[in-house]
Amino acid sequence: MGVTRQQRVLVVDDDASYRQALEAGLQQEGFTVSLATNGREALRVAREVRLDAVLLDLRLPDISGIEVCRELRKWSDVPILMLSAVADELDIVLCFELGADDYIPKPFRRRELVARVEAAIRHRDRARRAQSVEPEMRELVVGPLTVDFVARIVELDGKRVELAKREFDLLAYLATKPNRVVSREELMEAVWGIELRDDRTIDTHMYRLRSKIEADSTHPELIVTVRGVGFLLRDQAEPDRRSPGGREPVAAQPKRPLT
Repeated sequence: MGVTRQQRVLVVDDDASYRQALEAGLQQEGFTVSLATNGREALRVAREVRLDAVLLDLRLPDISGIEVCRELRKWSDVPILMLSAVADELDIVLCFELGADDYIPKPFRRRELVARVEAAIRHRDRARRAQSVEPEMRELVVGPLTVDFVARIVELDGKRVELAKREFDLLAYLATKPNRVVSREELMEAVWGIELRDDRTIDTHMYRLRSKIEADSTHPELIVTVRGVGFLLRDQAEPDRRSPGGREPVAAQPKRPLT
């Protein structure tokens, strides 16, 4: 199913065959498409045209896709989806750290690509709507964490913590449901707007988030993993239901009737 209203996507790729294929496929799905062959041209187009999403190749002939992403994020919240034939984990992590919304390895299927573009646009629209939330919902305090949804600021024990876009989104969603286990599928739908497709995506972001808010990210106390289910953000202001020894209490077993 194509988009319900006309949206413009900028495709940035120095490979003519990919540009043409993406242009044709996106136009068939109802998008308007702008094209750029290098990073500087991409930045120029992004300043001149209202965009709904950017498909940005990681390797460009002048400046890298990473640098383009960095520059775009200084003044735009347009969804950025990185494309690359080389799945270098460090590059991928850096893209997310700089504010990219998604990473799509080449080659890719057109329907999956379109679904992820639409999901990124929906997520951006939800974030913009959050600017008009009720005043009492603009900020939440969960244990030592203070989450400002409008300014997108997180403080830990009164000190500001610098989080990447998706790291903030993950924490913000968990903060609205303290002391409740949130499944991986629910987190992926809420933060990425799509069904879970790759555990590494959420694990990478969770690892980096924990490294910034946990005293010891290898033994997290704030965001707890519930094996086989998902994650739980502990509101330490709530009574700790663990036993004094630090173990989860064992559920009482019903007594067997005497015979």
